[in-house]
Amino acid sequence: MSLLSQLKSFPVGASLSSCGRTGEQSEKDFDSIINSLGHELYKPESDNGIDRVVITASGQRKTIQITAGSIHKNCKDSYVISKPLKRIRQDVDILAIGVDWRERVKVVLPQVGEVWVDIPNENQKGDYLWFILPRSVFTHENITAHYKMTSKCWSINPSRLKPPMEKALEAWNLLDTEDGEHIPTEFGL
Repeated sequence: MSLLSQLKSFPVGASLSSCGRTGEQSEKDFDSIINSLGHELYKPESDNGIDRVVITASGQRKTIQITAGSIHKNCKDSYVISKPLKRIRQDVDILAIGVDWRERVKVVLPQVGEVWVDIPNENQKGDYLWFILPRSVFTHENITAHYKMTSKCWSINPSRLKPPMEKALEAWNLLDTEDGEHIPTEFGL
């Protein structure tokens, strides 16, 4: 069965938002990054599976589904994504996945002692680490080799990324790129 066939058509309860505070924080971070990149940002009044519409300076128009990962209880470096493909609409151009991840390093400070310091990823534009996936990638058959996106919950470990997430990491340039058949190959699929 094609992964594309798992996507929902409008508006069959595609979003079913239940992430609460994590989702709100990730959406604010996403909006801040889009604004800093100089793109126009539109928020639909209803939540039917399209979280944002972005129009770039070059004129590209993208519909965005934003989802956030929550820290995995049993694995400190993994984040659970509760967004299976069947909860994503067919007309979503970009799936944006945000995780609140920092590399943690223990340092010893004089007169304070040992403390943990959070170090963001060198390419990280906001508070969250973002994975930007165009439709041709998140519906590609080979994506399930490393990421079980058809499951109710699946996970990402930012310290051990595999294709296509390693290429999707902070790939904000994809907002200005026309999606096409060549994109999955560039993502290692």
